[in-house]
Amino acid sequence: MKIWNKLCDKVSRSKIRNDKESFFEKDIARDFLSSLNWSEYYDNLTEQYTFDDVHASSKWIPDFALFVEGKADPEILIELKRPRHKQRKKDIRQLATYMKLTDCQFGLYFGEKLELFYLDVVDGKRIPKSVLSVDFNENDNNGKSLIGLLRNDGYSTERMRNFCIDSLKLNAVCDEWATQDGEERVYRFILKESKLPDTFFHQLKANLQVSIAKSYCSPVVETEDKNETSKELTKEGTEAPAGERLFHEFKLEIKKSGISALMRYYPADSEYVILAKSTIAVKEAESCTKEAKEYREKLLHDETVATRDDNVFTLIKNVSFVKDTPSLAGHFCLGRSVNAQTEWKDSRGMSFKEVFSNGTAGQNATAAPEEDKKPIAENTSMAVRRVEKELSIKLRKEGKISYLDDKKNVGYVFRASKQTQQGEFEKFWFGYSKSKDLGDCKDVQCAFVCKDVDTIILFPERELRLYLDRMSMSKTPDGHPIHWHIVILRNKKGKMFLHLSNPVEDVDITSHLL
Repeated sequence: MKIWNKLCDKVSRSKIRNDKESFFEKDIARDFLSSLNWSEYYDNLTEQYTFDDVHASSKWIPDFALFVEGKADPEILIELKRPRHKQRKKDIRQLATYMKLTDCQFGLYFGEKLELFYLDVVDGKRIPKSVLSVDFNENDNNGKSLIGLLRNDGYSTERMRNFCIDSLKLNAVCDEWATQDGEERVYRFILKESKLPDTFFHQLKANLQVSIAKSYCSPVVETEDKNETSKELTKEGTEAPAGERLFHEFKLEIKKSGISALMRYYPADSEYVILAKSTIAVKEAESCTKEAKEYREKLLHDETVATRDDNVFTLIKNVSFVKDTPSLAGHFCLGRSVNAQTEWKDSRGMSFKEVFSNGTAGQNATAAPEEDKKPIAENTSMAVRRVEKELSIKLRKEGKISYLDDKKNVGYVFRASKQTQQGEFEKFWFGYSKSKDLGDCKDVQCAFVCKDVDTIILFPERELRLYLDRMSMSKTPDGHPIHWHIVILRNKKGKMFLHLSNPVEDVDITSHLL
């Protein structure tokens, strides 16, 4: 249900923004299909699929074509319209034409709603029929059914066909019962089940109102939610669930060396996941960092993680890194130094730096505002002075970021973050580890400086530590913690939230604002 709800949210936002069809196609439809494991990288998706109409000497170009292994022809054709577009008969005729010309059994209309079509055969004629129409409403069971049917990792042509046939039968039953005669049959059924004679028919009708009206119905498919949370390989080599989250996909490719790595970046957790089937360099240069070499040694020579031929390793599981930048992922894939900010490219050819220079995936990069460029060290020292003033205390510096109030024996650890954007939220990222400079101080306050000294969160360390097992963590190759990733979000109303990733939850911490 998470994938469906996330799609509903994206479509709703796109509708509000009045996105153009090209933007909707690249930044929403492609990401949605990718989350179901339909991707050009896996050679099972073609955008702007072109085929000839031999009868009219013309070409047809559906927006997307999905393919399954062992079949040269498309399995599913997709006609895409932006969410504000109102479906017209010619839109459906267009999709129907695509399906009939390619003899494609299944079609999907993707616009202000999702609608599944099936190429039925009636009296020897092929007629595309609407099977299931779902509006973009969160927690919709039909939406969940459609997600279950469309997942590539569990996709079955027979299962899809049976669903379509059963749905058409059910719709015919609904048509039959949605009549006055249908209501009468309900009354007769009740009398029969109650073992009452037909003479009670009018009395029953007077005491019990039955109304049958057809709404769009379709059988709900029970699907296993095994992929609602993806299994990803963590750096210590064990599998751990990573909740369904927003991500942006990048590719690093050196064709002459046979290297082709696909990476998903999860901004909320600063996590970089190299996907299975990626090919990784075997050779290792001196310029490869020590950290990358350690991971390559530990993971790539594990037969449960990767296979090897003469030139490349091929991952058979996802490999995950939690870092501040994509550099480690780049070094890991190429076995040498690389400018990861510019070499990782998305499907539009935009580099990681271009996409995230202002922290916003899927939008044109813009320079950070001047006020965001103030040195973090300067923000920290100014924050110390503000805390002293607001709390009427005097702090003595104990370490690089640690201070102590001698009178009350309260410690303060200051961490500052620049501001980036995550959807509609302003995002602030901090690294946390227990300070060794405050000795046995029992009461320690974590001071999180969000962009500037006007926004400081004072959070008791003992309370923060209760959430650590639900946060992402950077570790050494041996599995020892380096630091936890603290993500704080601010909405348009100024409310502050502590973002937890496993399971996903945003905890309101507005009351901790200084």
